[in-house]
Amino acid sequence: MMTRWGDGTGEPPPFLQRAEDAELKWRPKSLPGKGAPVPGTAAPSQPELEWLRRLAAGARVADLAHRAGLSERTMFRRLHDLYQRMRVHDRTEALSLARERGWL
Repeated sequence: MMTRWGDGTGEPPPFLQRAEDAELKWRPKSLPGKGAPVPGTAAPSQPELEWLRRLAAGARVADLAHRAGLSERTMFRRLHDLYQRMRVHDRTEALSLARERGWL
């Protein structure tokens, strides 16, 4: 005999169960404490450290690009790539992390 759910058990499929009845299948990862190393954040190269130092001193991206012989767009892209490797979202977070790590 076919049941409402079509599987013969009469039980709803797991994705239709109420949240409070379902088992938690995953556990959120705990975040590292302040100052703890974040996996995958190796120290930037020497030119990248120099860019961070200049940004911390108030330099504009245009200044960095001119000094490195790159276009502003290329410098923005390289900084974005650096921020991703540092696992931060923007310049402020990057400079904060660099200070915490003693890179500046």
